[in-house]
Amino acid sequence: MARNDNPALDPRLAAAVGDLRLRARLVVEGLVAGLHRSPLAGVAQEFVEHRPYRPGDEPRLVDWRTWAKTDRLYVKTYEEESDLRLWLVLDVSASMGYRGEGTGVDKLEYARTLAAALAYLTVRQGDNLGLAVFSAGLSAYLPPRRGPLQLGKVLNVLTTLDPGGGTDYEALVRELAGRAGRRGLFVIISDLWGEDDDPGASLAALAARRHELIALRVLDPDEIAPDFSGPLLLRGLEEDAELPVDAEALGRAYRERFAEHDGRLAARLRAAGADYLRLSTAGDFIAPLRRFLARRDRLRNATGRPTR
Repeated sequence: MARNDNPALDPRLAAAVGDLRLRARLVVEGLVAGLHRSPLAGVAQEFVEHRPYRPGDEPRLVDWRTWAKTDRLYVKTYEEESDLRLWLVLDVSASMGYRGEGTGVDKLEYARTLAAALAYLTVRQGDNLGLAVFSAGLSAYLPPRRGPLQLGKVLNVLTTLDPGGGTDYEALVRELAGRAGRRGLFVIISDLWGEDDDPGASLAALAARRHELIALRVLDPDEIAPDFSGPLLLRGLEEDAELPVDAEALGRAYRERFAEHDGRLAARLRAAGADYLRLSTAGDFIAPLRRFLARRDRLRNATGRPTR
């Protein structure tokens, strides 16, 4: 992913902003500056009743079907109501602490900033925001709520996180499905590494329960296309193990296995109706934020409620 010229979107410079709320706001404002229409214009609306058309009413609110039947202009009136329940689901396992030599931030710092920006955007849109933090199990959980107070709680949790432990995606999905209740939108931010060779199968179970799902896979450039040379000694991040290897042969085998794994993961999630986006910690935050907005619009349009 190409690096963006806006310094507020560069992962290294964004991470240098100590206050997470300010960092999130800078990233979101950088997104808005690149769009023709502000994504922060309002929340979903619930139809209430018709009233006669008055000069100055927006044409998009006119009920044209009623006009065709009665030859009279009526306007649909709405009551603002946000029914979208969004969970940010953040991976803090040990592998999320990895940072390559040529990368300015580790995966968790990138994911933390991305989660904070999504939280800021969600609350600004009037939606219900929840948070789930996991490694081998859930280590923190905030049920969805609306408003600035909820944003503060989420940012406070995000600020205190450190990487550690393994991952269990199957247990995560069971836990989330049990807590979620009604339909919602889950945004999974994770490197999607773990003992489970196919985490997509576990995560797809959320979509099978009629939840919306966006999977944002955060990886260091070393994990996508490593530059191996010379004698190497590999050390595990989530288990205590070392392995001497032939660098050239390992590089070829790794790239093949990674392409196979990533392709299978993407296909599994997309077949379940989920969005999948792979991110590099060397890239900016625009792509995942735009994907979030597109999924949000599709979810609301599916309910028949207009968005502003």
